[in-house]
Parts: sequence; C-alpha cells; structure tokens
Amino acid sequence: MKSINKWYDSIWNPFSGVPIDGNKGKMNTSVKGWFNELELDDEKLTYPSLMERANRILINPTIDLLDYHMGSKKNLDLLNRIVNVIRDNSHLKFMIVSYWVDTSILKLIEWPNNLIIVAQVFDEEDKRNLEFLYCIDFPGQCYVLFEDCVPNLGFVSLETIDEVIINLNSNTPLNHWDLNWISSMLSQAIADGCGFSLEFEPKSEKGELS
Repeated sequence: MKSINKWYDSIWNPFSGVPIDGNKGKMNTSVKGWFNELELDDEKLTYPSLMERANRILINPTIDLLDYHMGSKKNLDLLNRIVNVIRDNSHLKFMIVSYWVDTSILKLIEWPNNLIIVAQVFDEEDKRNLEFLYCIDFPGQCYVLFEDCVPNLGFVSLETIDEVIINLNSNTPLNHWDLNWISSMLSQAIADGCGFSLEFEPKSEKGELS
C-alpha cells in the first residue's frame, strides 16, 4: 500500500483564465462554458521543462481533457499542444482526470506513454468509466479515482487498472466512512496486482505549477 497523499505531486494549469477548482464535483454548466473559450498560456507551457526530477503532475482537473467538448478543431489543436509538452518531458508523469471519458477523443490523438488517465467514480452510475478502461488501447497507465466510498458499485475487476485511489473527505467523521468497503477494495487491489492509495488532504495543500 502506498503512502497517503502521494498519488500526485504538483498541479499544472496550462490554461489562461481557468482556475483550479478545489471543489471537485460532476461538471456543471459554468465549467462547460469554458470549453468554448479555452486558451493556453504560452509561458505556463514551459513550466514542466523546468522540473528536473521525476514528478507526477496533475493537469488542471477543472477542465476534462477527455470530454467530448474537446472534439472541436480549436480544442483539438489546443489538446495536441498540451500532448506535445507531455511527450517532450518524458522524465515526468502527467495525469488527466476525467469524469466522462470520450472514446472518440482518444482515437484522434497520438498519446505518449508518460500520460496517465485517472477515471473518476462518484457513484454507481459512473461504473461506465471503469468499464471503459477495460477495453481501451492506451499506451500509458490507467488509474481509478473513487470520490469517497462507493459501496453500491458492486463487483468491479481491477485487473487492467494500474492504481486505485480512494479520496476520503478529510472533513467527514471517521464513522461515516465505509471501512469494510475500503478494506475490500484494498484486498481486491492486492489480488489483482494494482496499486492502492488513500487521499485525505484537500487538494489545495498540494504544490501547484500555476
């Protein structure tokens, strides 16, 4: 079992005018509106190249880079520029958090192997994100991020998953966590040979490449 709070080291925000939203949740209307006005900050695109040691960088999770809204020509050009930065910095690991992974987007980009897809699961309805990871042909790694306990999810296979992350709200009382479910997920992760992490700290306490 990995140490808690270690599944990423820094946040990289390559966008201009898009905040890093620490209040995670399913995408709302205001966030969707940003897809029509996305712009990159040229200076911020250089930040990863300044990092010398191996590091795991979370790309601003406010924008789901695998959402179907990224399929417009303008946003695909933008996405390709981000992917080129990822590819040029092969000494680093980059992470894209996605609530709704769109398979058509994956087919339009040549993805580098130092990129990790982190599929979010908020509740049992999001099992589709897990099922999607079973069948994709992706050169990098695939993580699953459970946003709090999801005991009603039912059985899920972790054989094709590289790491399971359970994000527990640090403000939630211990007796509100389903410790049996957490224990069962840990046992299954060990049995299926994938990593396992617990996250407790608010995201705002992480380092940021803003």
